[in-house]
Amino acid sequence: MRIDPAVSRTKFDAEVAQVERQREVLRGWGCFLLRVEYPTVDTVYVPRKFMKLTFPVASQGSIIALPSVAHATVEIPVLAARAFGVRVSLDDYDQRAPSVTFHDPWTWQPLRPDQIPLGQTLDENGRAQLVVLNEHPDTHKPFLCMRGIREYHEHPQHTGDEWALYRGDIGLFSVLSLVWRTCVDLARPNLIFAAAGRVQLQWEAEPPRTS
Repeated sequence: MRIDPAVSRTKFDAEVAQVERQREVLRGWGCFLLRVEYPTVDTVYVPRKFMKLTFPVASQGSIIALPSVAHATVEIPVLAARAFGVRVSLDDYDQRAPSVTFHDPWTWQPLRPDQIPLGQTLDENGRAQLVVLNEHPDTHKPFLCMRGIREYHEHPQHTGDEWALYRGDIGLFSVLSLVWRTCVDLARPNLIFAAAGRVQLQWEAEPPRTS
């Protein structure tokens, strides 16, 4: 332990109380508190963005059909990204950053990398950047590589970006918001039927609609 357990428990209780006051916001994100037991908080995220189906369409103005010329896209209401569980660990908070791990919401077994929504963010030019990576060098588990997350700050490549720079501004609610933003809000499944019978599933970093 890096901090007195009583102090850590007090900070944990304060963070949970703040999240409890934001339950309506969390519900609007499809984020539901499942279990709160010091020093961990278990949540389930239920994405509700419809899957997009993209398929080739024939040219209408040509005698010869050229299915690769254009594609049409429709939304499929009954298909969406699967639910996933997230455990936030606040042991040694706030001397250490909150830890995030991904779990199956039914069995609570750790998720494999191919079972986790493709967490991503957009850079200043609108390009998608992956932020859920396959294996952390210490835990050997998939991890959310973002400022404010323990697995980021304790990664050997981020030794110059200390958690102490952010610890006063990032808590439990901020972490839940970050998971929602990267793994739910910016993640829409798009099933693409391409030429030669190829089928591809892409996770699009779709910016939120303004209207």
